[in-house]
Amino acid sequence: MKFKLAPLSACIVLSLALAGCNSDDAVTDQGGVSLTQYTDVLDRTGNPQFLRDYDQYSNLKYNAFVDNGAWHGHLLPSDENGYGAVGGIMQVTQEYAHYISDQTFDKLVLTDLDSGEIIDLSAADAKVYSTPDALVQELTTPSLKVSLTLRFATNRTSLLETKLTDLSGKNRTFRAEWQGELLTHAISTRPTETVDAYYPNYGRKMEKTDLGLTVSTNEMKGNWAIRNDADAAFVIARSVETQTELNDLAYTETAQVMLNGDQETRIFTTFSHLHNAEEVAAESAKIKDILNKPDSYMKAAEQRWKAYLGKGLTNTDATTEQARVGVKAMMTLNGNWRSAAGEVEHDTVTPSVTARWFSGNLTWPWDTWKQAYAWRTSTRMWQWKTSAPCSNTRCRKMTQSAHRTKGTCWMW
Repeated sequence: MKFKLAPLSACIVLSLALAGCNSDDAVTDQGGVSLTQYTDVLDRTGNPQFLRDYDQYSNLKYNAFVDNGAWHGHLLPSDENGYGAVGGIMQVTQEYAHYISDQTFDKLVLTDLDSGEIIDLSAADAKVYSTPDALVQELTTPSLKVSLTLRFATNRTSLLETKLTDLSGKNRTFRAEWQGELLTHAISTRPTETVDAYYPNYGRKMEKTDLGLTVSTNEMKGNWAIRNDADAAFVIARSVETQTELNDLAYTETAQVMLNGDQETRIFTTFSHLHNAEEVAAESAKIKDILNKPDSYMKAAEQRWKAYLGKGLTNTDATTEQARVGVKAMMTLNGNWRSAAGEVEHDTVTPSVTARWFSGNLTWPWDTWKQAYAWRTSTRMWQWKTSAPCSNTRCRKMTQSAHRTKGTCWMW
């Protein structure tokens, strides 16, 4: 009897990959793990100027922070003009990744209503950095400290905490304004081309809905760069009541904030990239819950990453630099993790989030099997994220069974 080695090998690999897949990723207390020990392992700064802002290899120019299987990410500002915002937003529209805004999107402007002083965050003593679980800005002015921390609350929603701490010793009232505008230019290789001219059917629009400030578009398919349904939405919601002014694709949202002398107050903002009306409906309740109890979501995200590092960094012989390489690998793989969406019924790990052809629903068999096998046979990686190789393999197996193809794990 002759055996066909290729199918047999595939079965062996699949069996190894799926062995133990009933395990979960339960987060346990990892009190001894310090996330701040691993600051700026990956460069998360950037200021996109184009919807498709590419490097010399035609990949996205900046590496946004993406976590928890989400389909969007954020950048830290590249200079002082972006202080007070996590506005360089990247989104994966089903299949392709692109930016929607520059570093000043949703930038906070504070005015002391008693003195008329506009707090100049661009002149602040600034500490701007990333940790594996968060983007952080600590901006200190003579009379006020503004601290921003962004983490991912769900697989569709990121959560920004803005903490204002008075340094003047006086009770104060501020007008808080969040300002932003969508990118106006389309592609870095044709820098004068506007989005409207390059994509005349895109139909981007901005409105205030019951859920929050909402960006929507027309259906986009078959253009090799943007792929979304007409009922997709990008939603910004806040923990405070705001007055909203819209000017085409620009906005200002305003709230009044009271701050007692030497005390602090906090404001929370959510950013949600939702693929269709079904996801909008499903995430709406989650967004409300996040804004009702934000601390629990921030803590859960922090603990999740402490658990990742606690399970993954078990080599006591590793040097400091080797440990940073390990954390870099975890952050990279985690950024490539896309949660189930559309016809992709299981979470998956794409080859990249910045590479043009590998960022969205594109799960390739020659990567998937290797990822799953490597994850399964590498004790540390398996301990770190048990569910990832299992979901990745299930996604690939499901799609091959459904479509009888060796190609991509198509989504919509």
